[in-house]
Parts: sequence; structure tokens; C-alpha cells
Amino acid sequence: MTTLFANGKILDSLTLWDLGNIITGETPQLGLPKFQRDAVWDVERVELLWDSILRGFPFGAFIVTGAREQIKPFSISKWDQSDRYINKDMIDKSKIQFVLLDGQQRANAIALGFKRTENTWLWIDLGSSKPPNGCNFTLFTCTRAQPWGSRASKQQIYEMRDKLFSAKKESVRRADFTLLLSETWPAAAKLPLPMDIFITWCKSGEPIRDLQCEIRNAVSTVDEIIGIAEKIPEYEKDIQYLKDVVLNALKYEVPFILVPDVNADDRDMGVLFTRLNKQGMQMSGEDIFFSSLKVEFPDAHDLVWDIYSDKTVGKILP
Repeated sequence: MTTLFANGKILDSLTLWDLGNIITGETPQLGLPKFQRDAVWDVERVELLWDSILRGFPFGAFIVTGAREQIKPFSISKWDQSDRYINKDMIDKSKIQFVLLDGQQRANAIALGFKRTENTWLWIDLGSSKPPNGCNFTLFTCTRAQPWGSRASKQQIYEMRDKLFSAKKESVRRADFTLLLSETWPAAAKLPLPMDIFITWCKSGEPIRDLQCEIRNAVSTVDEIIGIAEKIPEYEKDIQYLKDVVLNALKYEVPFILVPDVNADDRDMGVLFTRLNKQGMQMSGEDIFFSSLKVEFPDAHDLVWDIYSDKTVGKILP
């Protein structure tokens, strides 16, 4: 397994493949300090990050420091979208070498693409012709709170629930929050594939029939109902394209920055964490609109500033 900062420098990188395996492994090198927040990203942010990853967009550096007893590190792989820490006492903390000061939310989102959890599954849809606004890929996150995905209509949910309970021959319709994620799927999707299964298959280099076998084994109930594995050969060209996209994304070098120990006082690390997470300024609605306008109309920047700096008109502007 790749080891961070083996070169003795404070700058290093991991491929996305190595990062995903490190943060979801049983003995992870990376952990979380006790002062970190819970997982706070909503499913839309998770899906947007993965759309960015698949499009080859950079998604920032991760800032870490050495793990030590005062920080009492947690394991990233035990967090998910339920916003709760799981099996805290089962972690071998001695294996954690570094803790994240900046990048926890991104790490959580990346982990979901490599390993589904009891409470959160990330899916990618092969059959959708209309990805969400601004996206090139259609991703869905199913959670225990929203087992049919966040973008499903009431009608779609009703139809999928009917298919599920009919297939399982259940006369009593259970509440959604009691359903296991292994028996639900994104109701708005056309041909959904669990992201972690697809990534592992892409990396394996095995033929499509192996992907079909993995789907049947991992989501047997779902496959029996909507026939994912059976439909896969119809999408062979789309699967090959997406496989190439994924393999390219897995090669991306994710930058890491090592912060030397400030001192033995954990409070200073907490202060550093707070300041790192206050560096960015949230864009206002006006800022976002102006940036979007400049994408479509590059001359807008100069035009607006010509007006703003005009000696007569500029005086009445804020």
C-alpha cells in the first residue's frame, strides 16, 4: 500500500485509487481529529464532487498533520451520511499515521464511491439522457432517510415501492425508513449501478459478464425486480465509455500538504483547524450570477467595471 510522505517532504500526492482504498481500508493511514465536525455535506454535494472527479476537475488539496495520542483520531471509513460515528471502539488507532485538518467532507464523499455503507449508497445511472443541471454524469445517493434517492417524484417512489413489495410478496407495506438499502434503488434512474462495484470492476479489467455477476450478488433483490444485469449488454458502448472515464479519474494525483506539529497542545491544533476552515469566503448570490454571466459573456467584466468606475454613474452604485 502507498505510504504518505515517505519522501520526507511536506508535499505529497496519492492517486484517487490509492486514496479511496486508504480511507476505506480496515487499517487506514488517515483519520480525523476529535475536534472535526460530523459529516455535514448533503447528497447533492456528494454527487457534485463525483461529477467533478469524473470530469477531471481538480478538487483541492488535503491538509494533514501527524497523528498523536492527544488528538485521539477517528477513522474516516466509519463515517457516512447518517452523520454518526460507527464502531468507534473497534478502530486500531495505532495504524492511523495522519489526521485530516482540511478535507474531511471531500474524503467522506470519496469514500462512498469506493465502499457503500449500511446507511448510504452511491449509484451512477447509465440510462439517463438528462443529468442534473451543470453535470455531465447522473449520480444518485440513497440513504436510510431517502432510500429511493432525493430526486425521485412521489409517483416514481409509489411505483418502485409497489414493485418491491410485490416481488417480496409482502402484503404489509413497510415504512421507507425500515427498508435496507440493498433492497432499494434510485427511483428516478434508468439503469443504476452501485458506484463502488463499478469502480472495482473497471480496475479489475474483467469482461462485462463479471460486472453482471457482481451486480447479481450485491443487489440480488434489486436485480430481480428491475433487471440491471440483464440490461447491461444493451449499454455496452456506454459502459466502455464510462469505464475509460473512471480509469482516467482513478489516476488523478490528489495533493497532500503536511503541517508539522504546532506543539503538544491539542488546543493549538483546534485553532489551526478553525482558521483553515474560515479561509474561504462564501460566494453571494450576486457573485455567483456575475461569474456565470462572465462564462457566457466574457466582456461583461469590463463592461460592468466601466460603468462602476464612471465618474457620474458610479457615484450612485453601492
